[in-house]
Amino acid sequence: MPMGEGDLRSTARVLSALAAAFDDPGAAHPGLARRVSADARGLLHQLEHARER
Repeated sequence: MPMGEGDLRSTARVLSALAAAFDDPGAAHPGLARRVSADARGLLHQLEHARER
């Protein structure tokens, strides 16, 4: 089942919140925080490109 536009917006919101949560230096181990934040931002970037198609 293809994702609808609302699903993409919800996913984007969750990824943005996840990335922002791990931007807080005290949120988690620094290496883990950088990895999660970078991965979430990478997925968000992919999602934005998928919406453009």
